[in-house]
Parts: sequence; structure tokens; C-alpha cells
Amino acid sequence: MKFTDFYEAWWYLNELPLFNDPRYPDDLYVNTFEDSLCIEVQKVNPINSTIEDNEALNTKIEVWLECGEPYIDDNNNIGHYHNPNYDCGGDTFEEAIINLANIINDKHKNT
Repeated sequence: MKFTDFYEAWWYLNELPLFNDPRYPDDLYVNTFEDSLCIEVQKVNPINSTIEDNEALNTKIEVWLECGEPYIDDNNNIGHYHNPNYDCGGDTFEEAIINLANIINDKHKNT
């Protein structure tokens, strides 16, 4: 499956067992995807999509996403790993979410 629709990609991520809160049994699904999501809006050089020291070159806006699986700490609090394999972005938030759904789907389609 290749996601092209923002709505479908969003709900795929919000219903994915990968992001289930491990403090709850599988039959009581509590998704933590939105809590795991780190969103950055950056201006980059449109030629190479990097942030240049010369800020005048950074004229293109990109949305960057990071997220990761949940874990439980020693105090039974939930945290989220930063899984660099999921790092991605796009020209819009919608495009970035679609890219993230495709990356995660590709990595976990056989699990």
C-alpha cells in the first residue's frame, strides 16, 4: 500500500498498534502517535533542502517530522523514543504525514 491521501495516512498512524500505550492490554487500545510526534517548520535552501548559515539562501519552507515508539520508564510514565528511521518531511504538513505513513508502512508491512 502506498499512501497518497492525507486523511488515510493520518488515521493509519493513529490506529497503528506500533504506537499503542504499552501500559494497556491489546484489547484496550490507547494510541500515542500524536504524543510522539515532533513537528518543526524550517526555512531551507531550495537547491539542497538544508539550512544554510547564510539565512538569505533559506527561502523554502519545509515541515520536518520526528516520532518513535512508546516506552514505559521506571516510574510507569510513558515516553517516546526518537526513531531516526522515521525522520522525514515535506513541503506541507499533509505531505510530511503522508511521507511518514509510507516510511512506517514500508518498515512494518511484514510485522
